[in-house]
Amino acid sequence: MIDLHSFVTQHFHLGKKSPSGFYILKCPICHDSKPRAGFKFTIEGFGYNCFRGSCHHRFRWEPGNPPGKAMYALFATAGVSEFDIDSVLSEYYPSSTAILEEKDPERIVIKTPPWIPLPSGSVPLKDSNPDDHRTKAAVRFLLKKGLDPLGYPYYLTHKPPAKEEFDFRNRIIIPYDYRGKTVFYQGRWYWDSPTNIKYLNAPGVSRDQIFFNMDELYRHTKDPLILVEGVFDAVPLIGHAISFNSNILTKDQLYMLNQSPRKKILVPDYDRAGRKTVDQILEQDWETGLWSVSFPDWGNSRDLGQASKHYGPVKVAGMIYEGMADSQIEAQVQSEIFCRDK
Repeated sequence: MIDLHSFVTQHFHLGKKSPSGFYILKCPICHDSKPRAGFKFTIEGFGYNCFRGSCHHRFRWEPGNPPGKAMYALFATAGVSEFDIDSVLSEYYPSSTAILEEKDPERIVIKTPPWIPLPSGSVPLKDSNPDDHRTKAAVRFLLKKGLDPLGYPYYLTHKPPAKEEFDFRNRIIIPYDYRGKTVFYQGRWYWDSPTNIKYLNAPGVSRDQIFFNMDELYRHTKDPLILVEGVFDAVPLIGHAISFNSNILTKDQLYMLNQSPRKKILVPDYDRAGRKTVDQILEQDWETGLWSVSFPDWGNSRDLGQASKHYGPVKVAGMIYEGMADSQIEAQVQSEIFCRDK
């Protein structure tokens, strides 16, 4: 039988136990700055209550009953999907997420992405033969982008693809890891010769609920989370940034971002596609204080990746803070100035 206290503490940092029996923490639903919420455990089950007057998020769960929306919403802030909860507590009640989806097909249900293997013959770049001309080309490509070849666990493969696999030879393989397991990957062409497909994605895997560096989405910290389009834009700020790998955020990704208690700062690409992303962020609830857009003056650089190569990650981080828009109106005006094709 599962220890409910251990199940909760796997995902939330609980404080001391109050005289009334609540383990205190800051509410990740209302993003309270003070510890005014808590979990309470009983022989029958457990519950949660936020005592902030403007929030009052609460639930109580006992064996025999499926979790309600309030419980799902709270655990989503820690990156725990409804399917995770169902699988852990399934001995107490029948799985409910499938039933909920049937009742409301439009309802967004976040699912934990499954682990997938890398392409056949994948070898870490750091372990590749340094004298091989393909390894040299891959290293040269990363250095040209201002990236440390050992700064992220890149992979290479020289093995012909297995049946139903794509050909990832001549590409730098970039794993998307979540909780220590690969859930997606891309292959970036590294030769100077032109190609019709710069990025080749893992076959058969939807990106609707996936970010690059997704663990950052749920990390407990006061540091803001930088949102960028390209994966190589996120690597220089790997401890603070995630990439959505498109100029359009899916509705699932936006839902996941809104569940995260971290402040989100979009750093758009300076083109018309970047303006589309800004428009999406402008539609979010800025009154929570958890959304912003930054328009750093990169000089001749077009995006964060190029700027990091020119200025270095530390200065780039400072430039992002300096370029933050104070309001939605300012962000809209700035996007019209910066996000346009030249």
